[in-house]
Amino acid sequence: MNFPYGQYEVAPSTADPDLTVVFRPVIPVRVIGPAGAAAFYGLLDTGADQTVLPKALADLIGVTGNPARAATLLSASGEMSVTYTNVAFELGRGRGKVYWSATVAIIEEAWQEVVLGHAGFLEYFDATFFGVRRQVRLRRNTRPLPKS
Repeated sequence: MNFPYGQYEVAPSTADPDLTVVFRPVIPVRVIGPAGAAAFYGLLDTGADQTVLPKALADLIGVTGNPARAATLLSASGEMSVTYTNVAFELGRGRGKVYWSATVAIIEEAWQEVVLGHAGFLEYFDATFFGVRRQVRLRRNTRPLPKS
């Protein structure tokens, strides 16, 4: 499955004052909960140990984190409190669709995208990033998908 990078406007930085647009490996993914399914964009983040769902998106599909499964994550943004829950994912189109269940962390921060980290997402795919083409290719690897 090939996916084009998403285009984002950014504020110029000291490191590159002329840079006002960046391209990131974001992909469309459906997340399924008790209240239904919704299509979100997820950032493929090879530096993220876990898959993280913003609370507003979790609310949309009717999932809540379990307070008994609370933790503190350390991210590039600092420490953040999370709770965990299970969701189902759907990726792809037609005969190439794959479905699986995963444990995800829910955060209170107002992120616009799901962070697709190793646990729950990238562990099931081999990813090739084509920077010049601004495209990512995901291929199912041999790790069995948990049933959704």
